[in-house]
Amino acid sequence: MNTIAVTAWRRPEFLAVYLDQLKKNKELSNYIVHFFVEFEYHPDTDVVIDRFREFHGEDKVKVTYRTGRKSACPAMFNIMDSYRIASEYASEYVILGEEDIVPSQDYLRFCDVVYRKYLNPYDKIF
Repeated sequence: MNTIAVTAWRRPEFLAVYLDQLKKNKELSNYIVHFFVEFEYHPDTDVVIDRFREFHGEDKVKVTYRTGRKSACPAMFNIMDSYRIASEYASEYVILGEEDIVPSQDYLRFCDVVYRKYLNPYDKIF
């Protein structure tokens, strides 16, 4: 099972839209969704994540809360470090999502096709 690493901070209304769109992807059941919640986040973020957990399943939702600033650019640290942590749960790849990105209905299928056609056959790309 692969992982979608979703970074979040102070825009729970954007996160709700992101997750509503993500739910429209038929392939979502094939993914673990791991949230990376930035330090000093909006408390409604927990409400949005809990609602998504009810939909997607307790075993397919993980949450990492940042407890302090670890970088002069905390947003960039959260994004880059999320790859490192999320890769531990991914069988092949990690897809990055953010609360201010709106995925299309075929977003997960598109990412999987690109991985299988262009990245997987060429292990020296990264």
